[in-house]
Amino acid sequence: MQQAQHQPLAGQVNEKVLVERFIGGDERAFESLFKKHYQMLIKVGLFLLNDAEQTEEVVHDVFLNIWQKRDNVNVE
Repeated sequence: MQQAQHQPLAGQVNEKVLVERFIGGDERAFESLFKKHYQMLIKVGLFLLNDAEQTEEVVHDVFLNIWQKRDNVNVE
């Protein structure tokens, strides 16, 4: 899996491929998923929490937990 970590990510990589790479420990794939979903999660968090600082903290914590528990992620 080491080689996949050094390959550049194409502009329109299928999300399933990104998730598979992320599960394998590819930090660039994780970063791509983070960037893709961050703004939407911030919007939802702001709606629910009505506090920008708390929302950012929660979203970051969610992504940190996802990274730490990536072995439990189901691609399907």
